[in-house]
Amino acid sequence: MSDAIKIYETVKQQARARIGAVKDDQMGNSTPCSDWDVAALIEHMVKAQTGLAGTVSGGEVAAEGTSLERLDTAAAAMVQAVNTPGGLDKQVKRGDNMVPASQMFSIAIMDLGIHSWDLAKATAQDTAFDADVVEFLFPVAEGLGQRPPSPAFAPPVDAAKGASRQDQIIAMTGRTP
Repeated sequence: MSDAIKIYETVKQQARARIGAVKDDQMGNSTPCSDWDVAALIEHMVKAQTGLAGTVSGGEVAAEGTSLERLDTAAAAMVQAVNTPGGLDKQVKRGDNMVPASQMFSIAIMDLGIHSWDLAKATAQDTAFDADVVEFLFPVAEGLGQRPPSPAFAPPVDAAKGASRQDQIIAMTGRTP
């Protein structure tokens, strides 16, 4: 699972860089997530990681400060929880169900990665994923087709013929690459 932790760290660093590059006058920009502008998207990114870290760790994660400080706190709690012996094998509560912590960790990686792409798209930043991230996210994105649409992940759209794996992932999450 150290590979997944490495992927998570890569996605987190890319998200941090993209959040840090947002200019004040871009906070109201629309994003590929139709319900959220840039400010709301950043808030979702941080709150989702905080909530998912709490789910995986089995306790509430108290994150305070700026968006980047709260993201760092949530990410540290997440990595600590999954890096303990049996941390990914345990069952955790998600709504009314019990699911593997590894599934929640994959969702955390997917959520942060895709929304980092959304943020980059909305603020004219580079949208490229690291190749290892693409390979990790592809099967996770394929599994999204079994979920109902949400503000975070709309129904899949068709990717162009010959689309890159990254563009296929983006299309699977309801975005136009």
